[in-house]
Amino acid sequence: MNPDQYKELLEKMGINEDQFKYFTTAKEDLPGLFGFTGDQSKRFLEQFGGMPKFDPSKAMEAYEGVEQYGEERTADIGKQVQSGISGVQSGLISGMENVAGNIGKGFAGSGARQQSFSDVRGSAYEAGSDVKRKGTMALSNLAETLGARRAAIGKKGFDYLSGLMNLSGGIFGLDPGSDKDMAIEGNKKIMDYFRGLPGYDEAVEDQRIKNLPEPRPSDRAGLYEGQISAGGGYIFLNGSWQNNS
Repeated sequence: MNPDQYKELLEKMGINEDQFKYFTTAKEDLPGLFGFTGDQSKRFLEQFGGMPKFDPSKAMEAYEGVEQYGEERTADIGKQVQSGISGVQSGLISGMENVAGNIGKGFAGSGARQQSFSDVRGSAYEAGSDVKRKGTMALSNLAETLGARRAAIGKKGFDYLSGLMNLSGGIFGLDPGSDKDMAIEGNKKIMDYFRGLPGYDEAVEDQRIKNLPEPRPSDRAGLYEGQISAGGGYIFLNGSWQNNS
């Protein structure tokens, strides 16, 4: 996968451009993104080895699989709709022929004939509308399914990124390092990441109303998927902050 393809993949997953470096930087250089040195870097690399990794090739294959499935299902739905419409048209022709045949046998008068033709056309119209409605519903359901599958793929990237930030935050909490300015800068990067997550502003505002402090960077281990934050019962779930109080 070339750099342009990797960038396109990350964009599709919803990763911000300023976070691309966390995916494209070599493992041994990752500690430097947070200003880690010495024991901090060593601890980071040791713990990073136990983290679930992000595989861009698998993500790309998964997206391609979703698109292929979408194309196949769209084609199937189109065929079903066309088959249904053809059936309605055949039924309309057959119904009109039956009415005409009955007329030839002396069935009813002019008004009754017109009503019979109208009934046949009305039934065909309703049947055709039903076929189209079901086709539209099937396409809508397919769109939801495809959206959910794409979101699940994108979540893999955010899971990796969240894990990386939590790992870094945990290391800062245990060992802020000897370089105060570098430690502050590293903490700022982690704070910026979590502040950028969907719903964070609303969560912090709710905490402010309740006189609860904004979580510190060293609390980051509790601020990711499925875990309660240090600041008032919020969890990061399904891509957004939610009140779990």
